[in-house]
Parts: sequence; C-alpha cells; structure tokens
Amino acid sequence: MIIAPFAIYYVLHGRVLYATVAIGIILNCLMIVAFGLQQYKNKEQDVGIQHMFNKRVQEQISREHPNLGNDTSVLVITMLLPFVMLIWVLYELLFKRDR
Repeated sequence: MIIAPFAIYYVLHGRVLYATVAIGIILNCLMIVAFGLQQYKNKEQDVGIQHMFNKRVQEQISREHPNLGNDTSVLVITMLLPFVMLIWVLYELLFKRDR
C-alpha cells in the first residue's frame, strides 16, 4: 500500500487529521479487496460494461436490485456534499468579508 507509510508518519508525528484520512483510505481499500474476495469465493460473475447497455440485462438488474437507483443517488449526493460545503465556505470567506 502506498498510503501506509504516510499513515505511519502522520501517526508518529501527531498529525491526527492527516493520520485519520490516511487510515480511512487504507480501510476503504481493504474493504474493496474484501468484497472482491468474497465475490470471487462465491463465484459471482460481473455484468461487464458491454452488457450494461443491453435492455435484458438492465431489466434483470432492476428486478434483482429494485432500490439501486435510489441508493446510487443518495451515495452520490453524500459524496459530493462535503465538496459543495467547502466551496460554499470558501466563497463566504473570500467574497462576504464585509459583514
């Protein structure tokens, strides 16, 4: 892992925020590997990008995962919200100083 040396450095030098972010990235990567291994162990096959545009495959996915669209929307919004808030705060700091 490329991030591990940075995480160790930040922990040893008391940089709590950077250490937390680095450790979070490491844990996220480990979870992705764990899910991949679980799918490999269960012999699950992926759909593949070429089949995503097939109407039959789309209908099968929507039958098997009826909430996939809503879950994806919630995930995208929650992932983008911190960036929107950062832009908002920077705007407030840079352009609304006269208050």
